[in-house]
Amino acid sequence: MTYAEKEDYVHRYSVEWRRGHIYTELFAQHSHRLGLRVLQLGCNAGTTLAVLREQCRFPPPRRFAGWDINPEAIRAARDLLMFTDVQLCVRNALDPVVHEGICDTVLALDFVEHIYPEDMRALRENLRRMVAPGGKLWVFVPRAGGAMDTDPTHVQHFEHPAEVLIRVAGEEGVKSWALVHEERVTRENPDPVACPGVHDALFVILERV
Repeated sequence: MTYAEKEDYVHRYSVEWRRGHIYTELFAQHSHRLGLRVLQLGCNAGTTLAVLREQCRFPPPRRFAGWDINPEAIRAARDLLMFTDVQLCVRNALDPVVHEGICDTVLALDFVEHIYPEDMRALRENLRRMVAPGGKLWVFVPRAGGAMDTDPTHVQHFEHPAEVLIRVAGEEGVKSWALVHEERVTRENPDPVACPGVHDALFVILERV
């Protein structure tokens, strides 16, 4: 199944729902690790970017962008963020990146688990090129076997933060990244109807060296 076929959905979560999501707590805790140029991969309908932009309304000013392979999702994001300066683009994160150091922070939140293992080399190379030296890569993935890891579009599964590091950086690429933060996150979901069960996930921040 191609990515265009597999990722053809549009999230219907509201911005209010997203404000109660664990992402919001993580943004608040680690805001000092957000650079000035922030790109979210797999931004879908844009609610995460909307909430992050709210939280970062105070100086220093930041520029936000979102990529998604799904044109319908990007249309929804543009409707949501039409009166902002957030840059949104229909783009496959596996397509070659020409320019280096275009971001200070890349957010791969609930993203990597959607990438086929055979495509991880291409993703690793793009991430290495995109993130400027000293910049950060945030990776958030559901923990294997948890309530959030039942999505049929997930094609990778992670049990420990070390797996995230090895798969995202690669054994050789570990030299290009320094581990800044790692934790297992367990929280009750804000909406048990939309997302039943406990949010059991792994959160890792890497710094480009």
